[in-house]
Amino acid sequence: MMLIFFGAGFYVLFVWWPTYLTKIVVPHVPHALLVNTISMLVLMILIPFAGLLSDLIGRKTVLATALLGMVIVAYPLFRWVDHGTFSSALISQLIFTVFMSGVFGPMPATLVEMFPTRIRVSGIGMSYNVMQAIFSGPAPLICTWIVSRTGDITAPAYYLIAMAFVSLIATLTIRKKLGGNLED
Repeated sequence: MMLIFFGAGFYVLFVWWPTYLTKIVVPHVPHALLVNTISMLVLMILIPFAGLLSDLIGRKTVLATALLGMVIVAYPLFRWVDHGTFSSALISQLIFTVFMSGVFGPMPATLVEMFPTRIRVSGIGMSYNVMQAIFSGPAPLICTWIVSRTGDITAPAYYLIAMAFVSLIATLTIRKKLGGNLED
């Protein structure tokens, strides 16, 4: 369950986001792909730092902080980007990017530390792929459907919040230290 936001958040904020900016937000955001590209570059830079931070202060702390941050900022950032300006879209996505890096940085090591060596590959493979198939792939479709069903263009924020909240609860239940830095 901890992986739900890992995939669904990425699909919403980096795969579906340009469509949201150019097809749903009115006025349409100019240069939405540039916003996305800049954010992806920043994400690539921030991920190693988030991983290092999780080495220093604990994976659970970094993950929980990032997920809680996402729960808090998702709706206000969706509301702000609805202004339809390049700057509101860029700043919103960059803030999302900071929180996403806090999930992406520690997650690989967290997964490794959660499974004993003898079942590590199977455990990670099954949990990762099942969660991605169920929650990540359909995320853009779900977000588009939510908007069309409710008429509220900020409604996808609720999907993000729900996924981040479920992942946060799962993260907070990590108790067993398997030789790594999971437990704070």
